[in-house]
Amino acid sequence: SLTIGFLRSDDLFGLRADILARAAGITEGNSDIDSETYGAATQEPVKRVVEADENLLYSVNTRTLVTSLALSMSFMLGLLALAASLVAIVIVGFAAGWGIALSFFPTWIPIVLVVGSLLWSRFSKEFNFQAAVSPDGIRVRRGLLEQRAETIPPRRIHAVEIHQPLLWRRRDWYRVLITQATRGTQDSSGGGAESHALLPVGTREEAMLALWLVLPDLGVDDPVQFFDEAVRGRSPTKQFIGIPPNARILDPLVKNRRGVALTRTCMVVRDGWVVRTAAFAPYERIQSVLVSEGPITKAMDLASVTACLVPGPVNL
Repeated sequence: SLTIGFLRSDDLFGLRADILARAAGITEGNSDIDSETYGAATQEPVKRVVEADENLLYSVNTRTLVTSLALSMSFMLGLLALAASLVAIVIVGFAAGWGIALSFFPTWIPIVLVVGSLLWSRFSKEFNFQAAVSPDGIRVRRGLLEQRAETIPPRRIHAVEIHQPLLWRRRDWYRVLITQATRGTQDSSGGGAESHALLPVGTREEAMLALWLVLPDLGVDDPVQFFDEAVRGRSPTKQFIGIPPNARILDPLVKNRRGVALTRTCMVVRDGWVVRTAAFAPYERIQSVLVSEGPITKAMDLASVTACLVPGPVNL
């Protein structure tokens, strides 16, 4: 991990482009040199490489982002908590007096603060989100108070997970998260400004595009049908293996959704009931496989299998 600061913007962007070009295997001999600039620290001439061209793939406008947050589970749970608190205050008011009931109003403060901080964090991180593709990798730009630009080589992404909350299904919206080999979950200042979203909210076509940026070959004959089966299907299906019948008593709610598929290139785990999820991990990115048995599952002749990945939001 290395932090470089106190450079002029032109020098910093030139240095960034040079590092990305070298990481992509482009040497000085076959890269375009724009001009000579001067490093702020050394005052020595440094040749600046022009950043590779990019093609914008998708972006998230403010209205869509705000609507998705209003339809998120965090916002809805916060509203339910406030409504339950209001009902309790009314009941106490009729039973013990309104003076005592009004003293419970401060209980709203932590609910508002927690839900508000979660929503604001998502909004500020994912505001003006743009994703583009270039020879260097996937370029992501985002941020409200602090604009951040990140270039992600696809080979450093170890897993992809697609989310579809219950209230997003009518609009057919999806959220795509990634686990990548990185230095941690916080920035250099410890502010935790990193976002794992490759697509904060988008249509079915944009979600498939985000997935294929990382996994251009899903290892199946019909990738579009497989995508729909992974995100919206129910077990058992042709591609997915469901949980065995004797395990359904331990999983009454998600038993019809939970399943796993092993394609020619990747492992896919389908899960979720209120929030549908589908996690994709290429075989070469799986670090190890863990098989575990507890006393109850062992007595029922069952076991749990976990694909171990680098730390991140995606779990298989």
